[in-house]
Amino acid sequence: RTRLAIPVEPLADDSFEVDVLGISGVPLLCAALAAGSDGMPEVQISLNSAGMLLAVVKSSLQLLNAQGTLFGTLARSGDAGDRFTLRDPRGRSLLTLLPGDDAGEVKMISQIGARQVERASMIRRAPGGRLPAEHYEIVVSPGVDAVLVLACFLALVVLALPGRGR
Repeated sequence: RTRLAIPVEPLADDSFEVDVLGISGVPLLCAALAAGSDGMPEVQISLNSAGMLLAVVKSSLQLLNAQGTLFGTLARSGDAGDRFTLRDPRGRSLLTLLPGDDAGEVKMISQIGARQVERASMIRRAPGGRLPAEHYEIVVSPGVDAVLVLACFLALVVLALPGRGR
């Protein structure tokens, strides 16, 4: 399992640049919220050490890869609009994000036949250990792209849900 940590407080700002840490406290990725070429806010995820762009999340909740190609779009779904589904450009469902009852709690699942498989989870954590600030802990299952998971969670917390980052 891959474990990532993102500080909570900066995510509520109009623009930010934060290190995405491994659970040991070492910076692995960088996430930034800034105006895109269209003037609308977007989240950019890059490799921390090299600054190489890996993914972009547009304010329309479109997820783009490093080349700017559309990977998928997040949209509200469910009877009460209480979940978000990531669909590929052809409209096929890839993943479902289920926000929990507590702020900052999200599960990411996929459907395999009749059963649901948890692919990742996010929970808000108090400071502790090598992580001195309140943070979101993201746990990614083996074989699941951690950058995709991070992009989906940031899309929800920063761009889609009210009271971003709180």
